[in-house]
Amino acid sequence: MPLINRKLEKIQKVIGNPLTILLFLTVVTITCWIAYPFADALKLNMQGSDQDDCIILGVNRILNFSHPYGEKTYFGNPCSPGPGLLLLYAPFVIFHIYILGAIASIVAVVLGLYQKRGDWNIAGLWLVALFSSLIIPELLAVGSDLVLLGNGIAFLAIALPPTVRNRNLTFAICLSILCGLVASSRVNFIVIAPLVSLFVFAGWRRGGVIFFCISMLVAFIPSLYIYLLDPTIFTPLHLAGKSSNIAGLQMLAFGAFLSIGTALYSAFRARIDEAFIPMGLFISLAPMLLSVSLGDLSTRQWNIAAWDGANYLVPLIPLAALILVNSNAKRSGIKSN
Repeated sequence: MPLINRKLEKIQKVIGNPLTILLFLTVVTITCWIAYPFADALKLNMQGSDQDDCIILGVNRILNFSHPYGEKTYFGNPCSPGPGLLLLYAPFVIFHIYILGAIASIVAVVLGLYQKRGDWNIAGLWLVALFSSLIIPELLAVGSDLVLLGNGIAFLAIALPPTVRNRNLTFAICLSILCGLVASSRVNFIVIAPLVSLFVFAGWRRGGVIFFCISMLVAFIPSLYIYLLDPTIFTPLHLAGKSSNIAGLQMLAFGAFLSIGTALYSAFRARIDEAFIPMGLFISLAPMLLSVSLGDLSTRQWNIAAWDGANYLVPLIPLAALILVNSNAKRSGIKSN
């Protein structure tokens, strides 16, 4: 927080140096490249995380013209990632550089921030804010797909305002495809497609309609096709039932009601002030994710050590870091391009 609030300006200048950012990202990449094989090898002892296995299994089965969800992980768990994440990770799996997928998403946000602000300082501060959450380096090391998912949401929040302001249809179509892939990353996140479309529609009606149609088609068509191949083994759907069991229908309904209300309010605010979009996305997604996350904690008798539901909040971390640095930039008078 002292860094974000410009209490340590000399250190901020170092953090905002492009060479410092490059060095930091290089160290992160090398560290993950070394740590990931050790973390992945824990599966030999039936330990570790199987999130990466779901992605790798799914992509490889698609390449072999098999059903992507026809095989469970080494824990015997059904796979949760939807087709959107399988497609986003496909190049990294094909070239056997899976661990670079999440890092590439971090680089995309850093470049997006620089392109938008024309200032490396805000990109460096975002990295500091992101990695101030110790769960981020941990999840990077074990190959979790949740980091890429969160960065995809953050990138949308960065790219939407100039796209809507400039009525850039080509870029809007590209973003709508990305939005559809992010929305189909988990059953719980399908709401992202109509939510982001609402923000576009608030400032650009024609663009909002096009954005909604494309993002929903991208989110549903691949998923529907794979589901119809064999509905009995389409495992991403297990999250819907799991969420209901964890949080209960009443709590989920309350979270959904809050999310709808905050989404409508946020769209109205974003129409007046496009800089509100990151905060609008955050407060629109938070109620539903919190309801499931805290519901999981309550079923574990509020035992933090056993709190698996904390993972539901991970995709909000890059967005939260973005909100922090945006507030700093606003106070400092840094204008967007």
